Amino acid sequence: NQANGRAVQAEAGWPELMGFIMHACQSGEPTAHEAALSVLSHMAPALVDPAGWAGVGAQLLQLLMAALGDGMAPTVSGAALEAIAALLTSAADQEGSADSAGERKKFKAVANDLQAALPPMLHVLELAVGASDPDRITDVLSHLSSVAAAQPRLFKAVLPVVVEGLGQLATGDMLEPDARISCAELLITLAEGAPKMCIKHNAFIPRMLGALLPMLLRLGGDLKEWETATPTDGLREEDYEEEEEKEASYACEALERLCEAVGGEPVAKLLLPQLEGMLAPTASWTSRHAALVAIATVSEHGSSVIEPHLQQLVTLLLGAAGAGEARLRWASCYAAALLCDEFPQLTEKM
Repeated sequence: NQANGRAVQAEAGWPELMGFIMHACQSGEPTAHEAALSVLSHMAPALVDPAGWAGVGAQLLQLLMAALGDGMAPTVSGAALEAIAALLTSAADQEGSADSAGERKKFKAVANDLQAALPPMLHVLELAVGASDPDRITDVLSHLSSVAAAQPRLFKAVLPVVVEGLGQLATGDMLEPDARISCAELLITLAEGAPKMCIKHNAFIPRMLGALLPMLLRLGGDLKEWETATPTDGLREEDYEEEEEKEASYACEALERLCEAVGGEPVAKLLLPQLEGMLAPTASWTSRHAALVAIATVSEHGSSVIEPHLQQLVTLLLGAAGAGEARLRWASCYAAALLCDEFPQLTEKM
């Protein structure tokens, strides 16, 4: 039925559709309102057709913006978020497969119209955080991430607000681990989709590091299994399956993705000064572990920045290799191995 409906809308238009959607959205019944917005999600591929959008786009955008307003039921605003994400994803998909520059420009124009919905979408996230509703927070972040993956350039106007707000949420203890990861993931998605845009924003990399480094510290406290463990990479053994290790595992992956997206050198340049205190012999084992993981992760991507500090790093690695905590010793060996892969002089001269 969805496929048939999209075909009718695309080929001949569907006058009754907008009438139904308008009536349902203005009915005051949350269930009907949600259903109408869900129809928009299913009809997204046809609705973003430039010819049809010219006739219904302004009206649809008005309905979607209203559904994101204060006082709307979470199910209604959630359906509106899903519809906007679906419309923008469909516009991006069809822009990518368009046959000519002129056709691509038309689909880009549809996305530009929908860009106006981004601030209200962020406001819904703000309301969800204020209400301490973890399920709603995760849902909103999921739809925002879909938009970021499909149309990262649309975030340009709101990037400072997004970076500051999500950076704070990912760093603090206000949210659950999954929600903190979702905040960081949205920012990483933007970096991967629009690296130049993110690099131009001076606070982007510092905010990302400010979010990921605390995540690396969130490790399990039980070290007994590490006394006899033989993890495959000397760093973690399926830690991502353990709830308490989820953030640390994600942060390691995200740090590497950040380096690949925006370049390892700017990341390493900002990272190394932050690691000095974390690597001090008097620092906690979790702090030293996090710093070693970070060094190992960026070593392949920021070699020119790391190379002048090799002698100092070797001293720190040797100190950690003799630490009382087995897990810290493993991390030291792992970091040393990756540094040796990248810098032959470590084995040849040191």
